[in-house]
Amino acid sequence: MVRGKGLGVVAATCLVAIAVGCGGGGSTTSDTFGPDPDFGTLDARLSTPTGTMSAPTVGLAAALLDAIRSPQVGIDALTRVTPSNTSCDALGHRDAAGTCACPAGGSFAYDFSALADHSSGSAPKVVRMRLSRCHTADLVLDGEEFAELTDGAASIVTAQLAVSRVAATAPSSEVPPSSDVVVWSTGAGLWARVAVSDGAIVVGSADSASPSPSASAPTSPLGTVTVKDRSTTWTCSVTGPEPLCAGVRNEGLAHKA
Repeated sequence: MVRGKGLGVVAATCLVAIAVGCGGGGSTTSDTFGPDPDFGTLDARLSTPTGTMSAPTVGLAAALLDAIRSPQVGIDALTRVTPSNTSCDALGHRDAAGTCACPAGGSFAYDFSALADHSSGSAPKVVRMRLSRCHTADLVLDGEEFAELTDGAASIVTAQLAVSRVAATAPSSEVPPSSDVVVWSTGAGLWARVAVSDGAIVVGSADSASPSPSASAPTSPLGTVTVKDRSTTWTCSVTGPEPLCAGVRNEGLAHKA
């Protein structure tokens, strides 16, 4: 295993415990993750919906938001993992870059080397992840996650992912098609911009909690989400097998009058 420089004092302030499988360590390069996003324009670029409500996207987006908030594949939580609470060799060794297995298959590469660079003082630090066929819960994730971390401020997080579901009765068989989703948070909740046939809709929660600081107190799943398309905004319950949205009558989407 090729190991990067240690995370240094960052590990001393780690809070979140996770359970991921061991993965092969290895060096990572900027080519692994692609260019960093423009964190300052996320809200302006992503918050305006352009498409029409589509039934499957609401539940898919809610499941993805729960995954990104979780300590299994959520970049904000993973930067604070304690070495004693991970079975991933690279994170356990406090390597600044490496590869880990995802909870149910696939892997992610990470580069947290900015956290070990103390020459920049209190300047924002950018950390990166690349997910490859990463299975978590009933989702398969491919793409990148980024976070901008600043002392004393909320983390700014974004991810650009291809997301698909796995059939519960056949875990090895994907349910097509995949959806392109951009997730972002600038401190006011967590939101997903999901591609639909005529544009994109926005799904999220302004009240979504930060990742749990303890493996014994996992992040609670979202109960409701706000859904915005180009003409209307709904509040939808996502606690059942299908989303339940007030006033919506759409094929495949539960509704109430």
